[in-house]
Amino acid sequence: LFVTYCVLIRLLKMNKVLWIYMMPVFIVCVSPVPSGISSIVHLIKQWSLLGVDDYPMPKEFLNTQELIKREGYDVEIHEVTTEDGYILTLTRMVPKDVPPGPRAPVMLVHGVVAASDQWVLRGKHQDLAFLLSDQGFDVWLVDARGNVNGRRHKHLSPGDPRFWDFTFTESALYDLPAFVDCILNVTGAPKIGYIGHSMGTTIFFIFASMRPEYNSKIFWIRSSRTSWAKIPDGPDPDVCDENDVHEA
Repeated sequence: LFVTYCVLIRLLKMNKVLWIYMMPVFIVCVSPVPSGISSIVHLIKQWSLLGVDDYPMPKEFLNTQELIKREGYDVEIHEVTTEDGYILTLTRMVPKDVPPGPRAPVMLVHGVVAASDQWVLRGKHQDLAFLLSDQGFDVWLVDARGNVNGRRHKHLSPGDPRFWDFTFTESALYDLPAFVDCILNVTGAPKIGYIGHSMGTTIFFIFASMRPEYNSKIFWIRSSRTSWAKIPDGPDPDVCDENDVHEA
């Protein structure tokens, strides 16, 4: 049985973590139920001898907070409720062994169909969030409504079409003010820095235009390209036209 499984793993080119996770499933599938359960119990006992640290979880399976902690930083989780009822999360990076003192807060806002983990996926010395933190900034990563970490609402569930009835305008009018207010209240700072990527840039300019009372609370902004889409030379260009995708 073990040899057969090893051959399958070799063929599938699976990594060691999946090797461990898939072993109980494989045993149950090819063994009678009683012996399968017995084998799983034995496997768990052997697994405990290996130690979890011998097989660290791949980065692809970690959330934002776990990715940050993996690099030796602490995190604070803060929640805000927007004026229209969305419950959103801010992740504050807390570097260890840093002398107490004021650190200028900076808010990083992700792009469309992305999440806060885009700022920390590659790790320390590479991703912007870590670089800013190491340079003495108080780094805050936000998750806007509708992304994988933004699926909560006071009254609506993601299964309700009304949950998804929003645009960049609502993110700008409601999400960003809630984020800014939270950061200013927690830190006591008079202003924050803002870094936006793609959608994060677009909603900032909507925010600055339609909520001008917040402009005095932003001491600088760094923005990347807002949007770029090129219709591919594919077999079905009508898909792009139907979804209003055009080269910008």
